Amino acid sequence: MNVGRDTIREALSTTVGVVVFLAFLVAATTVSPDGMGPTGGYVAVAGIVAFVLTMAIIGIFFLDKD
Repeated sequence: MNVGRDTIREALSTTVGVVVFLAFLVAATTVSPDGMGPTGGYVAVAGIVAFVLTMAIIGIFFLDKD
């Protein structure tokens, strides 16, 4: 199976975006031992925003490559 360099770069950058999103969610749930408090909610929202922005930037970067 011959995979191009661009395909590997796209897969790795998308994986990094997903890992960052999951890290934000883990941080949100570990902020309060009794569940997600207000600060955990802010962290979760920040994680979602960071994920969307990261995916948008990655999309623009690879759209520009064509």
